[in-house]
Amino acid sequence: MGSVQVVVLADTHAPRRWRVCPPRVAEHLRTADLILHAGDVCTASVLAELAEYAPVTAVLGNNDGPDVAEWGAPRTAELELDGLKVSMVHDSGAAAGRLTRLRRRFPGGEGRLPGAAAIQKTVRSGTNIFGEPAAILVRTAVVTAAGAFDARFGFCLDLDLWCRLLQHGDLYMLDEALCGFRISNQSWSAALANRQQREFSEFVVDLGRRGVALSATDRTLARSRAWANALLRQAVTRVLLLSSRT
Repeated sequence: MGSVQVVVLADTHAPRRWRVCPPRVAEHLRTADLILHAGDVCTASVLAELAEYAPVTAVLGNNDGPDVAEWGAPRTAELELDGLKVSMVHDSGAAAGRLTRLRRRFPGGEGRLPGAAAIQKTVRSGTNIFGEPAAILVRTAVVTAAGAFDARFGFCLDLDLWCRLLQHGDLYMLDEALCGFRISNQSWSAALANRQQREFSEFVVDLGRRGVALSATDRTLARSRAWANALLRQAVTRVLLLSSRT
């Protein structure tokens, strides 16, 4: 992928907050290949001003009127930047269920998530959201810096490594299944769900000791969702095993 300079703006709320382009913003605009405005422009003249620096793609915000729509701003935008798919909407709604809603609204999305945000997401989910080792591709230099698998975590072995890797970089995701695995009567997921839940909680404590910034809300969600996941895993595994016998 080549180098593409993109400037992202939102909520300019002209003319109350934006009368003319601020000098510090203009510094970035002068080297931009593309400008994205994520809505609440409020007056189309802002988009005309931005277009003097580089091509502009904008979406409508809840405070935008007919003039911004007439300029050409739709409710959502999807584009490709040198091979990277980008989707844009002004308001993605409440935090609860946001990721699921966005995936449904923009199917086939691929993208980048900062390492710290990726760690927080997996902690709050109470499980490994990244996948099996066969689905992960990592640079050798990053693995050398992060270290090998930690034998203390039998059930969170791979997740612990993924989080240590994410302390050295960001997560890039492909919206497709890259691998799968089978379960059986001897499956750890079927027989040892409670131990998995306890180990996940210990793993989250260990993240804090390693300097990962986790709030009280993060830790509470980790414990409660790890427990819920353990119960769900047991139920789903039993159903799958029963259905395989019929």
